[in-house]
Amino acid sequence: MRMRNRILLICGFLMGTTLLMGCAPATPTTISPTERSQPTATHAAFTPTSEATALPTENPTLTPTFTESPTSTVTPTVAPSPTPNMVMPGNYYIGRCADISLEHGVKEKFCINYITVDSIRHMRFEVSYSASKVPDSPGFVIKPSDKNNSHVYIKDNLGNRYDHAAGGGAAYRDTSLENNQSDSGWFEFGSPPVGALSFDFHDENNHMVIEGIQLIPGYGYIAYEKLPLDQYPLILEYDPDKWTPSKAEDGTNMLTHKKMPACTIQPKQPSQPAGEFKSQSKVGNITYDIYGNYDQNQNLYFREYVYVSGLSGMDLNIKPFFYITIPAEGSDQCIMAASDVLARLDLSTP
Repeated sequence: MRMRNRILLICGFLMGTTLLMGCAPATPTTISPTERSQPTATHAAFTPTSEATALPTENPTLTPTFTESPTSTVTPTVAPSPTPNMVMPGNYYIGRCADISLEHGVKEKFCINYITVDSIRHMRFEVSYSASKVPDSPGFVIKPSDKNNSHVYIKDNLGNRYDHAAGGGAAYRDTSLENNQSDSGWFEFGSPPVGALSFDFHDENNHMVIEGIQLIPGYGYIAYEKLPLDQYPLILEYDPDKWTPSKAEDGTNMLTHKKMPACTIQPKQPSQPAGEFKSQSKVGNITYDIYGNYDQNQNLYFREYVYVSGLSGMDLNIKPFFYITIPAEGSDQCIMAASDVLARLDLSTP
């Protein structure tokens, strides 16, 4: 009987050990880093000097030269909580800029205007480029394309690096910038893992970092409102924290910037632009022909945006026309804010 009891005790111990081993945590899956192509374009004609935040070069454990890129294809399931612990779909206002010093005293300003996170949590950075102190000869600078440029990337607060998987506009083409002229583009990055809520944007070619970009609902989150256009079966989506609906002299709807009353967006009936042709630019997904001039008496810039393409389902005979007034002081902020609105031109739905 004693021998039988001992055998039963030994069997019970072995079964318990086996069950405990079966409940041990699984080894985390290692995400293999994605292949990154080599940069193909830099500011070769204008050697930048370090006026923006310099890239850290010390303590390699804090700034690894290569880290895993988040490339998971499955969106993690997380129990709802008052403060989400991962980036959620939505629109986030950023409004962060950095100045880059080029040769001959030329200044280039790079801005991250806002970020849109889609339903699969891909992050689309809407950016803009502008130049100032451009010499009369040649009268412009060339911003090279960053397509296939692995020196432009973001890193999150967990140390993960993300290379841009797609892009467009001025971000992915050589762009000519005249004095005080801006152009816009975008970069798309993959979905971040749980716990990644803060990001740093790196441009190693220009020794520039924009740090601490927060993608937390309630922190810069934008709930857009809609302005119906009297002239067209269309709407403009705008940030109500920045813009207030108002009326033009003819009684039609327009938008006035809350902090810069001289910064306005006025939809107009199609007409011949009065300004000088500046460029054809893509603002978000919408392409516009841009005309402009400067009124020295009022110290205002005027820009006319004429719709070209980009809106799915648009009647080809409709060519929306927008008249923008821009104060000389704060012109960058006005153009940035107006571009955000014009990128959100959409069809009016009943």
